[in-house]
Parts: sequence; C-alpha cells; structure tokens
Amino acid sequence: VSNEFYELFLDKRYMFYSCADFLEADDTIEDAQQRKADYILNLIDPKPGEKILELGCGWGPMLQRIYEHTGDKENLCGITLSKEQAKYNQQHRQFNVEFDNFITRQYPTETYDAIYSIGAWEHVRQNEIPPLLAKLYAALRPGGRLVQHFFGRFAEPLVAGAAASQIYFPASSVASFRVHRDAHQQAGFRIKHCSLHDYRPTLRAWYDNLNANRQRALELVDVKTFNRYMTFFPASWRYFEDASGVVMRWVLEKEA
Repeated sequence: VSNEFYELFLDKRYMFYSCADFLEADDTIEDAQQRKADYILNLIDPKPGEKILELGCGWGPMLQRIYEHTGDKENLCGITLSKEQAKYNQQHRQFNVEFDNFITRQYPTETYDAIYSIGAWEHVRQNEIPPLLAKLYAALRPGGRLVQHFFGRFAEPLVAGAAASQIYFPASSVASFRVHRDAHQQAGFRIKHCSLHDYRPTLRAWYDNLNANRQRALELVDVKTFNRYMTFFPASWRYFEDASGVVMRWVLEKEA
C-alpha cells in the first residue's frame, strides 16, 4: 500500500511503525512516539562522526531523531525491504537508505560504532538469528553497540495467535525471550540493558486513527486491504493482552 495510507494512522512527525511509549492517559500517538524516540536515542547514545546503521529503517524516523541530536547525516545509513520507504527517504529526508535484505546482506568488518533495529528483528526467523548476530558482531568496531527494539514471547504462543501471525506475516516465527538472550550472549555480546514495554496502547491508537480516516483510506485501498488492517490491530492487541508477546529493548556491547 502507499505511503499516504500509512500516514492516515501513524504519528505525523516521525512515522514510526513500531511500539510507542504511552505513559499518561491523555498521551497522543505523537507524544508517545516522541518519548520512544528519545528513549532509544539514549540507548544508542550517538555522537557526531560515529558510523551508525539501522536495520529495517522504515521511513527513516529514528535516523531523523539521531540527525536532530548529532547534526551528522553523512555517517547515518539504513536498510529497508520496501521500495516505497526507500523512495520516501530519497524524496523527503535524503538519508543514505539502501533497498536490501539485512538478513542475507554481507557487512564490512569493524565498520560501525552502532547498529540498531526498531520493529524489524521480529522478521528474523529463529534459525537465522545466530548467523546474523555473528555478522553484526564482526561488523561492529571494538566497544561498539547493538541496540534492539522488537517483540518476542515468554511462553509458547496460543494456537489462535500463531495462526493469526501467519495471515499477516507469512513464514514468520517469533522467538522467545530466552532464545534471544542466549543467542546474543553466544555471539559474544555483553548485555548492558534489557527492558520490557507494552504495545497495546499503540495498537489502539493506530486502530482509532485509521477508523477516523476510513473514508480516505477506502479511496486509497480496496475494502479487503482496509479490513485486513482493521482486524490486524485488535488481533495484535489480543496477542499482547494474553501475555503471549512482550516488547523488549536491548543494548548489547561488543568487547573493546
């Protein structure tokens, strides 16, 4: 679907398509996504001149937040599997964004000071995690950091949740907290931070926004596509409500 369709329900400033940080009852999606951006900015701790790579960069919202903080656009780069997102970055933000698969991609050795992903690691299947982490570990400079924001599960998924995930993300396989923890440590990373966050308020905000823009949405997509999104948000909300899924944020450091 088009970039304009996503603009109907995502936050207006950044266009984050990932879990926000709602803290107050009257928080808007803009408030919550700004808070999330600032939180992750502190985890990445970027400095001017550092080479920083984002895996699955979307429309470039976090690249934008880092640029606002450091004033350094030259050393920021991102990877996306969406041609529309790559085009959006070229037209609106002018970040160095490549159209590529970050899982199968080969990375130069000891090149990056920080690598991060926001809402993209979920699409890495369990058997792909160890080899990808090995590549990322090698790509970081000594003392470099890997920052991850993604959702996983604590327990075995409910049958309904597992079936629904295949409708929206065919061939996806969300790994458990333990699998991620063990894989990062086995790759050589030292865990510096791990926190858990709630996706439900974000999903509700997206649902409400898209519902409020129903007329325009149906001018952009057919009824089937519109209905897919209107069922995706509450189905995902239930996944987290049943405690099957949890959003995790990690900071992982390569030994200096």
